[in-house]
Amino acid sequence: VNFYTPWCHWCQKLEPVWEKAAVKVKEEHPGKELVLGKVDCTADNAESLCTKHHIDAFPTIMVFRKDDGSSKEQERYHGERTVDAIAAWAGHFVKQAKKEVPKSRVVDLDNDGEKESHHGVGCMVAGMLHV
Repeated sequence: VNFYTPWCHWCQKLEPVWEKAAVKVKEEHPGKELVLGKVDCTADNAESLCTKHHIDAFPTIMVFRKDDGSSKEQERYHGERTVDAIAAWAGHFVKQAKKEVPKSRVVDLDNDGEKESHHGVGCMVAGMLHV
């Protein structure tokens, strides 16, 4: 799921990539229950969802598995923001569902030591402006 805001420059850049990746995933995995969705965190009906999942940076890409149940922590995607990279990352979950690869919350698609997906918050910048 792509959590975004319409005013964010990086979200605007991701929008066409996300749409193309969604089409590619659907074509590569027809009939599978794999959906690339998106949530506008500025919408009134989505604010509580974004708060519940601690969305504090945009865009934030997370995976929600059917078998996660009520898990409070979801995997976040930290890989390249390209159609091929996002589609490959999504395809990895299909392989996990088919038991072709072990189920893992850590995904390093190209085995370069950089995790494209992991359980945790990643990088967050926070602070206070004192005027």
